Amino acid sequence: MAMGKDLYNTFPLVKEFYDSIEPRIKELSFEADIDTLTKTENTQPVMVAFQLAVTDLLKVEGIVPYAVAGLSIGEYSALYSAGVISRKDALDIALFRGRCMGEYSSDMNTAMIAVIGSEEEELKELLKELQLSKKIFISNVNTKGQIVLTGKKEDFEGLNEALKEKKWRGIPLKVGGPFHTPYMAPVAEKLKNFFERISFHTPQCKIAMNLTGDYEEDNFSEIMSRQVMETVRFKDDLEKLLEEVDLFVEIGHNKVLAGFIKRLNPKARVLEIKDKESFISTREELSKCKK
Repeated sequence: MAMGKDLYNTFPLVKEFYDSIEPRIKELSFEADIDTLTKTENTQPVMVAFQLAVTDLLKVEGIVPYAVAGLSIGEYSALYSAGVISRKDALDIALFRGRCMGEYSSDMNTAMIAVIGSEEEELKELLKELQLSKKIFISNVNTKGQIVLTGKKEDFEGLNEALKEKKWRGIPLKVGGPFHTPYMAPVAEKLKNFFERISFHTPQCKIAMNLTGDYEEDNFSEIMSRQVMETVRFKDDLEKLLEEVDLFVEIGHNKVLAGFIKRLNPKARVLEIKDKESFISTREELSKCKK
């Protein structure tokens, strides 16, 4: 996958960044196979490192955001972009968070499905009817008509048939653990303690948070410790942003944000940065917008 390697070979700023951070992150980013990268303890620092590098590349071009948001681990990159935390702290948190989440998930046989066609209250009611509301949890409300359920695999046996009866489609997702559910309460506590050594600053731009689905200006230690064990309200974040923004930049692969935005506002534009080529084209497009 070599995430960021072509940027590293092209831009001195990116080379300096990757050469200055923990060598293991650079090695994972450039050399690891997909199976290694998908391990939680590896995915999180690799993703954050790439997003930080691209954020800095945009910044030196004079391209800074009006508002930011991130999905799950991506929220730490958003906090960096908004000036809330330092680059070093963002990476330190990603390493610590990924390691803790991996450790607490290693003994659990977890399942995760994306439910297409349902809204949140409808799914809550179904889980209640099936007496599963304390076993299977809504971990992500991603966009209109797309909600992610997470829990122990054994508890999903009776749910799939119920989804078919409702004519809702359940798509199994690869998952490293029961993230953004109460099962992550021990990790939330560890993060809360870890954050005592982190300096959180006032945002320099608007930032919409997963926990509340709204813009926040303080209490980031509390918000981010709870984020790991509560529902990610990304749909609310995007709806808040769409009230003021019609052009988005997605730093990452697979056009995830573009798919979410399309369901909420097909007229909004999403530019993707995943490699050198897409960075250059996005930079050119954003430069036009500044004129």
